[in-house]
Amino acid sequence: MAVYTYISQEDLDQFLSLYSMEEIISFEGIRSGVSNSNYILFSKKNKYILTIFEEMTNEKDLPYFFQLMNHLNNNKIMCPKVIKDKDNNFSNVLKGKQAA
Repeated sequence: MAVYTYISQEDLDQFLSLYSMEEIISFEGIRSGVSNSNYILFSKKNKYILTIFEEMTNEKDLPYFFQLMNHLNNNKIMCPKVIKDKDNNFSNVLKGKQAA
């Protein structure tokens, strides 16, 4: 089991209100994985991954990895792109943990 932190629709809606993105119509936990909680979010046109960083993750390292992932993505290297919120932040708190 790889979902350690469970979220409700209300939790997700509150978190996503910080972002300018299309409406998410459904979501589900991703059971594979080892250290973080991951959810797949579905809109009418796209899929997104939401990661909740668990206690094993050093929060101070996150900005470096977010910037690296976006740099790789922008240079045509297959890598997820991290979506920034309305205030240009890479991550926000969800259920008391950093999430992106």
